[in-house]
Amino acid sequence: MDADAAREFLARNGVRSVYVAYSDIHGVVRGKRFPLAGFARIVRDGMRNCCGVFSKDATGTPVEATGILWENGADDNQMRPCLETLALAPWSPDAAIVLADVFDADGSPLPQAPRHVLRRVVERFRAATGAEPVVGCELEFTVQRADGVPPSAGTQAYSLQQMTLGGPFLDTLAAALETAGIPVGSIAAENSDGQFEIGLDHCGALAQADRMFLAKHLVKAVAAGHGWRATFMGMPATGASPNGLHVNLSLRAHGADGPGRTLFEMAGGRPNRAMAGAIAGLLAHSDDALSLLLPTLNSFKAPYADTFFPRQASWGLDNRSTLVRVPETEGEGCRIEYRLPTADANPYLAVATVLGMVERGLADGRELPAAVAGNGFARTDLPQLDFHFDRALDRLAAREWLHDLLGAAFTRTFLTVKRAESERLQAVVTDWERSTYGTFL
Repeated sequence: MDADAAREFLARNGVRSVYVAYSDIHGVVRGKRFPLAGFARIVRDGMRNCCGVFSKDATGTPVEATGILWENGADDNQMRPCLETLALAPWSPDAAIVLADVFDADGSPLPQAPRHVLRRVVERFRAATGAEPVVGCELEFTVQRADGVPPSAGTQAYSLQQMTLGGPFLDTLAAALETAGIPVGSIAAENSDGQFEIGLDHCGALAQADRMFLAKHLVKAVAAGHGWRATFMGMPATGASPNGLHVNLSLRAHGADGPGRTLFEMAGGRPNRAMAGAIAGLLAHSDDALSLLLPTLNSFKAPYADTFFPRQASWGLDNRSTLVRVPETEGEGCRIEYRLPTADANPYLAVATVLGMVERGLADGRELPAAVAGNGFARTDLPQLDFHFDRALDRLAAREWLHDLLGAAFTRTFLTVKRAESERLQAVVTDWERSTYGTFL
């Protein structure tokens, strides 16, 4: 969409103000709201915004050790709206929203901006593989009423009764996603009280991350409009099921007019070379990338829940006890489902990391182990993933291939912020500590 098309879109829909939004390191939606006249100036000239946002940890506290806060006086960076993302803002009448790219003072892409990270990874992937990644996602979240009680009780996955109890909220959410131009394949009840999942239709990798990023904001906004609270926390409560982000990936031949024929095929029950390489890359490198896919100390509790969360580097045909599942084996629907990330992962970083592991797998030529049949959770001979937050940060720090993938400046900032966040949380006394140690010690 060019500037003229954007003006026509805004006028046709009676838009009077525009939200300009962007992602910080954690995937938090940040930005500003502008009157229509002000937005016209932004389309022409861009807008200024404090670079200190990219130094913040998940609590919103700036981390000075990042070196991007006071060294230049907490100066401004430049932001330019990506007009192809312009959509109506369903939570606000007469408003629209557009995503923005963030640039350094010299006009170069800000290395800490996750959308730039993913765009660069996609371009690199195309150049290295000659393939176009097509991505879909299944995004889980949990909602509660203001009193802390879920609107639907019971851990009945796919329960229509559970969905009926949350019906008005889900109806509003579905309408909001449609208004914002986010195609949804399905909405379903999931495995915990108040837990639901939305399945977003497949599209290009960057567009899919944009849709996830905006969809998460819409879920929270719609829930708030119903007097509820929505969360994408990896582990929303003790005893609950984790909120997962399942990334579905297929590769298509990259052509001048967009994605072409599918490159994933199964023959005789075995994946072809492209599919086997992609799966092998995910199995080999997931441990290296855990801190990007499970981004908080809380999300590292997800593997310890009694649920469907993968704990081993394994794959299988339509097998939900594995890390990589092949849900469909024939035709255009042939794809892989990567079941590891938690829903609190930054969408841009999650997709970029998956593509980086797949690219590496396609280049490595690793032999793909045998598919797991039956209950993979009960297998003791499979490689175990190391779910320890600080050790995962150490692995990220030691893996030069991830620094090269994401950019050295981004990786350095991410590690600095996450280590500061870990140290901050070490000082927090939890309810469990008070009820256990305070009672018995």
